[in-house]
Amino acid sequence: MGLTAEAAENIADEVMAILGDAEFAALFGPDSRAEAPIVGKVYRGNRIGYCFRAGRQIGDSAG
Repeated sequence: MGLTAEAAENIADEVMAILGDAEFAALFGPDSRAEAPIVGKVYRGNRIGYCFRAGRQIGDSAG
């Protein structure tokens, strides 16, 4: 089970449209990172969850 050729082509077209859109250029430029490390705690009752990665980061986090 997988995508039809038409569905795959539609997804590829949408991705390429985003990559080519000037509004999103900073997200995919040379100073962006695919994953940015983030550490945090999420409290829910007596349970704690940790998050370690985020989608994209713009600029240099080295500081």
